[in-house]
Amino acid sequence: MKQWLLIAAAIVGAGAAHAAPSVPDEGMYATVSFARASGSNETYRTRGTPSFGSSVGYRFNSTVGVEVYYRTLSFELFPGWSSQNYSYPETHVGLAATANLPLSGSWSATGRLGVGNTRMKVAGSGFRDDGRNKTTVSAGAGLAWHLSRSVSLTGGYERYAGINTGLWSVGAEFRF
Repeated sequence: MKQWLLIAAAIVGAGAAHAAPSVPDEGMYATVSFARASGSNETYRTRGTPSFGSSVGYRFNSTVGVEVYYRTLSFELFPGWSSQNYSYPETHVGLAATANLPLSGSWSATGRLGVGNTRMKVAGSGFRDDGRNKTTVSAGAGLAWHLSRSVSLTGGYERYAGINTGLWSVGAEFRF
């Protein structure tokens, strides 16, 4: 958690010293992110691991957009080490509505509401992956620091309701 606070402080400090253009208008964009997934389900409560994400979207104006996104959510670092079978979320693919609320010339608050398919894995001594999937609603909020009209740094939190999982992430958005 301390490392996330240091990253946020560095972004805020750099942002105060830099005057970037306003929130970009309509157009296509792509994002990449690095996150830490954590779960509150009994079987994967303490198994938070690195997560990676990407998305491709279209912003209709400076505040509203839509995107297709992908997230890794794997909680199993060493499969087969447990004497019990249990399931955990592995990946999530979905569609989300996005929002940007300009806060200043270079900062905006972000939000997202989506629905997607979460692939569940089964692990344990009797490992048998039966390909279970769950439809999951996701919601998130964060901040974006617009370095230019085509590049932004982002950070935020996403929650996946159906699988009791959350992600704290940092990333970048590239607009074309």
